[in-house]
Amino acid sequence: MRTHPILLLAIGLTLAACGDPGAPLEVSTGARITTTTTGLDIDPDGYRIAVDGTELQTTVPSNGILLTRLDPGSRTIALTGLTLNCAVDGPGSRTVTIVDAEVVPIEFGVICTATSGVIGVVISGSGAGAVLEATVDGATPFPVGLGGPAYLGGVPAGDHVVSLSVPAGCSGETGSQSVTVTAGSLIRDTVEVTFSVACVATLRITAPTTGTIPQDKYSVWLCGRDPYYCIYGGQTRLGRLAPNGILLAEVGPNIRRLYLTDLPSNCRVGVPNPTHEFTLAPGDTLDIAFPVKCS
Repeated sequence: MRTHPILLLAIGLTLAACGDPGAPLEVSTGARITTTTTGLDIDPDGYRIAVDGTELQTTVPSNGILLTRLDPGSRTIALTGLTLNCAVDGPGSRTVTIVDAEVVPIEFGVICTATSGVIGVVISGSGAGAVLEATVDGATPFPVGLGGPAYLGGVPAGDHVVSLSVPAGCSGETGSQSVTVTAGSLIRDTVEVTFSVACVATLRITAPTTGTIPQDKYSVWLCGRDPYYCIYGGQTRLGRLAPNGILLAEVGPNIRRLYLTDLPSNCRVGVPNPTHEFTLAPGDTLDIAFPVKCS
């Protein structure tokens, strides 16, 4: 009469033994079962092994080895417990002859397909530095910067609705877009949706001037964080500013500096020029003054 095996688990190796639980962990008669799994969304719990229709009380890793002690004779070894997205590459069972004092090698290959997909959200438009929020099916929002894309993984197969939240200071597409994610392939499906958005902030620039008032206007430049490039070519001209006048300019939100030029030789700016860094968020209105004193 055959004895049901007693199973013991070791690191990287599962060993099944029969007889005395205190006996040495050696398999001289039985099977050495190897599993190799490829593809996506591999089952982390591994698989089960059935011998002659009876499942062993242990699992074999998705990529691992199981040693099991079996009585001599003809045995049918089957791989079971696979998730729906995984399938044995070839026959799901092997019939082998177990011979006394021999260990029969058995190999199973498994292929798993994707159970979910990815949605990418792309924001085209103006306003570098602006961060918006997107949602899929009304779930938790995730941030999306202009340009992007920002990816959301683990999206189940089927039809989904992607929405974009546009903050104050931004305008553009606020409606929802429908996308379809597929699964069951060896390549994870990635679909992208694009929203067109423009985000701006407003600068209100003044140049209160004392002394001899210049006849010509100053030039105002917008530049980035590096003051060197602000002075030597890395700037965008916002417009001309009359002494004691006001210049309103809409710019993209980001970390910025301003630079005032075209001052007469007898005039000096009473603050750092270029200015210190300042941060603009969509919808901001920021007042910046360049006090000028002319002799």
